[in-house]
Amino acid sequence: MLRKILLLLLLSTASLAFTDTPPTSPPPQTPQEQTQPAPPPLPSQEIPPLPSSAQLTQSYEGSFIRVIVSLLGLVILVVLTFWILKRLGRSRFGKFGSDKSIHIIERRPLSPKSVLFLVEVGNKRVLLSESQLEVRSLASYDLLEEVAEDK
Repeated sequence: MLRKILLLLLLSTASLAFTDTPPTSPPPQTPQEQTQPAPPPLPSQEIPPLPSSAQLTQSYEGSFIRVIVSLLGLVILVVLTFWILKRLGRSRFGKFGSDKSIHIIERRPLSPKSVLFLVEVGNKRVLLSESQLEVRSLASYDLLEEVAEDK
């Protein structure tokens, strides 16, 4: 209840602070003062002449050069940012990628929607088929058996 009262007081005070006070009206003038127009103010300085076309062209050229330099600076900044992020990503996450235990040895597309994969997992090689609906293991064998067969 106390919060509501304080909020109401705060809002009413704020609304009073932002209300416009009516401007005070100037003292009434006599009819003679109202009909006479005020004389125009005399210029204290002369108006400077307009710049020549050569000066205008130089300013446009300067502006154009500034815009081109700014754009080149932005492009260099973007490229530098991507390069730094690439270097940080490689160094930070490269440690985790060095001891991978799963390698895709070969990939053969059979049709646009099905693919065969030969994958090495630890000491085994697994032949996988991937289709739109499933991934199925077709065959697997140990690498030690393959080395013995080659000899």
